[in-house]
Amino acid sequence: MLAAVLVVVGVVVAVLFVVNRPDDAPAPEPPPQAETVTLPVPTPTVEPVALPEGASAFLTSLPEEVLAFARTEVAEEPALLADGALEAYRLVYDDGGRQIVATAGQWRDAAAVEQRFDAVVAAEAQAAGVPVEEAGAAEDPAEEPADGTAAPTGSAPPESPEAPAAPRLEQGFVEVDGQQVGRFLQLTRTDGTGSLWWTNGTVLLRLDGPGDALRDVYAAFPL
Repeated sequence: MLAAVLVVVGVVVAVLFVVNRPDDAPAPEPPPQAETVTLPVPTPTVEPVALPEGASAFLTSLPEEVLAFARTEVAEEPALLADGALEAYRLVYDDGGRQIVATAGQWRDAAAVEQRFDAVVAAEAQAAGVPVEEAGAAEDPAEEPADGTAAPTGSAPPESPEAPAAPRLEQGFVEVDGQQVGRFLQLTRTDGTGSLWWTNGTVLLRLDGPGDALRDVYAAFPL
């Protein structure tokens, strides 16, 4: 009799356990997939001015728009012509609130450009009173300009911090598809403005303007 009671009790306990057993835990939800958001490329709100009639292939290769900046002025650059450039231009780009001034000159050969660039590095280092730091180079896609010169937008100077306590000079190589095509020099001033020079074969270019805008304009410049 006792054995029968124990069996019955065991069956009841087993039934209660099965009845009251919590449901199986739901399978964990998969982690959310990372979503890549591509921001639209800034476009100018300022109408660009046209180039003069009969503009050369070199002048035509200089952009009328770069990101939110549009060309509002264009003229010859006498200082670069006096330094031996075959062609030289000064262009003003405006985004409706800020301006960037670009100067571009083309020499007869790359050796003349290298000589001119070396002079710029020496002069800027002396004027700033600081040593020139070495920076690396990164690659970005670039298009070939109208005059057939390889476009050096493939290397971007390292991002500069907010206005430094002392002027900062950095130089490095411009690379496109792993090939060195030029050099760059970036000057960041204590007031937040900056200048950026770079070479591309027989071409020397310079940007002057807000330091935080120069890097992006340089990277987007198609020459």
